[in-house]
Amino acid sequence: DSVLSRVGDVQQAIPFLVLAIAVAAMLGPGLDNLILVLVITTWITFFRVVRSEVLSVREELYVLGARSIGASSLRIMLRYILPNVAASIIVIGTLLV
Repeated sequence: DSVLSRVGDVQQAIPFLVLAIAVAAMLGPGLDNLILVLVITTWITFFRVVRSEVLSVREELYVLGARSIGASSLRIMLRYILPNVAASIIVIGTLLV
């Protein structure tokens, strides 16, 4: 978590256009490379939104209740956290396209 946050901070210190041009120059022209450049330059937005949502949802009473009855971490993530974070992912994905 903290490593990804620091990598994102370093990436955001570099201007978007400079980073996009540098990555495109290294990879060359092409639609696949364009998609890769967009992913490399916009992943931090998804990461920060999803991280903040997960940190808030994991403190909800239904998650604490599931944890107290012995639900596994995978079950809690798939059953309770993912459905609550999905709306934010869809909105951010729509705004960035």
